[in-house]
Amino acid sequence: MTFGRYILLHVPPLVLGTVIVTLSVAVVITGLLLVRRFIPTERLRLHNDVAGFLFGTVGVIYAVLLAFTVIVVWENYEKAYANVDREGSCIANLFRNVEQLDPAFVQRAFPVLREYITASVTYDWEATSRGEISPQMFAMQGQLWKLLGSYAPRTPTEQVFFEMTVQKMNDLSDLRRMRLLASRAGVDDILWCVLIAGGMITVIFTFLFGMKDSKAQVIMTALLTALISLILFTVLEYDYPFTGSLSIPPDSISHNLRFFKCTPPAGQAQPAQPATVR
Repeated sequence: MTFGRYILLHVPPLVLGTVIVTLSVAVVITGLLLVRRFIPTERLRLHNDVAGFLFGTVGVIYAVLLAFTVIVVWENYEKAYANVDREGSCIANLFRNVEQLDPAFVQRAFPVLREYITASVTYDWEATSRGEISPQMFAMQGQLWKLLGSYAPRTPTEQVFFEMTVQKMNDLSDLRRMRLLASRAGVDDILWCVLIAGGMITVIFTFLFGMKDSKAQVIMTALLTALISLILFTVLEYDYPFTGSLSIPPDSISHNLRFFKCTPPAGQAQPAQPATVR
């Protein structure tokens, strides 16, 4: 388990964000005051033009890198969220397809499908938050495949729906595999080092400006540090889509337990009664 994932699992977002911003601002202000104490303002003021040009260059480079990272992390989060919705829809379609098969088989399949959903939103989701694979879920998938492998369609209609059921089961397996991959993906350690070092360099450049009003410089430097810290905190929170308080919930999957509460009765389904208009 990575250090970032461990923090997300054990520290609430509000506390984590407050600690990151507060510590960063405190360290930066301390460093700025030390620079102002040992290097005269008049000496720094002589190089304001050159420092301003270099600071603009460094700021643009770091802003591009930071914006690129935020966009990639957010797109990965949105993609993972969409895949979870597709996984829930795939399970619902699986129920609908199985309903059209032999009633005796439906009586056996529905409880197994409900167990699959329960295992998915409990064991599997907990393991996903840690970037691991749930052995219970692996066994449940094998049970579903054995159940489908034991069925032999009796009519052309059942053959069509059975093929669709197998296809949906394949799609479900692929979507779960994509969810597991998304749970392990994250910003590389080297990129994290570059982001943190780039933020430090950008902030340290503000130390090299000579300003008459030291309080104004402290406030501007603190605000810049807080902004960079908040952006890095946002990247950390959304870096692992299934970990932490802002993780993707399994609602799209668990809702199927409410929609498919019990096994349908054997035989043909009764036609729906028309609604009474008052």
